Amino acid sequence: MSINRFQAIHSPPNVSHLPALQDRRAVQKNRAIQFQKASPEEIALQTAKPADVDKVKQLSWKTFYANKALPKPKTCMELVLNLFKLHQWVRQWVNQYLTKRVMHVYSNAVLAHPQGQINLAKNGSDVVGCVFLSPFALGDWKGKNFNGQGWITDFAIDEQWRGKGLGKKLLQKTLADARRLGYKRIFLDTDNPVAKDLYIKHGGFVPCDINDTWMAPHIKKYKLREQFQDTVYLVKNLE
Repeated sequence: MSINRFQAIHSPPNVSHLPALQDRRAVQKNRAIQFQKASPEEIALQTAKPADVDKVKQLSWKTFYANKALPKPKTCMELVLNLFKLHQWVRQWVNQYLTKRVMHVYSNAVLAHPQGQINLAKNGSDVVGCVFLSPFALGDWKGKNFNGQGWITDFAIDEQWRGKGLGKKLLQKTLADARRLGYKRIFLDTDNPVAKDLYIKHGGFVPCDINDTWMAPHIKKYKLREQFQDTVYLVKNLE
């Protein structure tokens, strides 16, 4: 056996990549410890800036849309079988792209409007909660028809922080900001019973009919009634 071949067989494996891998794991571990040690009292409530939009979009996507994605194939057989679902994958990819694009445009539009605001709950640099105070009716993102009415939308709390009172704090801050910004009535909609109880108990919202909201003509125009048939609508008067 040649010396080179002997060295190739018996030389220790190349582990040059291990320090970088260990560093990444250390960062992940430290972030997990940070999440565990921080208390709800240490979470900072802030108003979002344009630089926060990407993190807000990530939290909203994870909360409202990620569970609707088709599972990714893990084996070659699954990949072959999923070829028969190619049209579903293409449609999903297009929907995901358009949804993320709309979320990005919508977030910036809210921040750019004088009566628009996005409130955040931040653990250090991590966004663990967000809520939009939107002056826009569906299909009217320029806000030309603002008349003191608005919507609370995209209310999301990171899964690790649910049940710790962050939702209550964000909601109450958003309602206080709405009064300061000149809102007279705030609407919201939800299909989540837990969220509904939060809005009623800690926000003072009361149920209303969809026809009482300024969204009604837009739902009729865009034929969205079936999409919202399981949705509960709530309203709060701020005057």
